[in-house]
Amino acid sequence: MLTAKGSEQDKVDGLEAGADDYITKPFSPKELIARIKAVLRRRAPQLTDDVISIGNLQLDPSTHRLSSQGMALTIGPTEFRLLHFS
Repeated sequence: MLTAKGSEQDKVDGLEAGADDYITKPFSPKELIARIKAVLRRRAPQLTDDVISIGNLQLDPSTHRLSSQGMALTIGPTEFRLLHFS
């Protein structure tokens, strides 16, 4: 939620109404983008270009590469999409 209302009660009302986050004006565009990315990572990690690390695996959506302990792993595009979606 992006609003000019900044009182504590306004924030509580907005979050209780279903907002994932609450930011008041004036705001920093960099902060807004960072908050949007954080929500996307929680809601739909497959929609971001952030590197995903699970254990020794690193999945890089921007380069479509999968690696383990720094060594590239060869997988097809369908397997990559399935891993990214999971």
